Amino acid sequence: MNCWQATVKPNFMFDEDDDDEFQELGHLIPLPGVEDKPSIGLQGGFLALDRATIKGIFASVVEQVVSLVQSQLRAIARSGTKAKTIMLVGGFGESEYLYQRLKAACPQTPVMQPPDA
Repeated sequence: MNCWQATVKPNFMFDEDDDDEFQELGHLIPLPGVEDKPSIGLQGGFLALDRATIKGIFASVVEQVVSLVQSQLRAIARSGTKAKTIMLVGGFGESEYLYQRLKAACPQTPVMQPPDA
């Protein structure tokens, strides 16, 4: 699962307008010692996941986070102040997909993603 944490989770980005064939390949997740099951993309110790599948894994959680952040921004606005920034920290805070979705959903508030935060 180190590959998932170190590569897929922080670097995954889904862009509907991206027609880059290389990006369509998705990721190969190493699962050494697991028996092949070609019907699900598991072969030779690797699980092949295309971008649409990975998006499906992340989408509901990302949308919940976006909704929560938007509700927090509205609550701050109701109190008569304005949030200066959205700061992403922690494991999922490294996600490029989450970062891009928050930037799109909250255009009036800068989103920051410090390295190693």
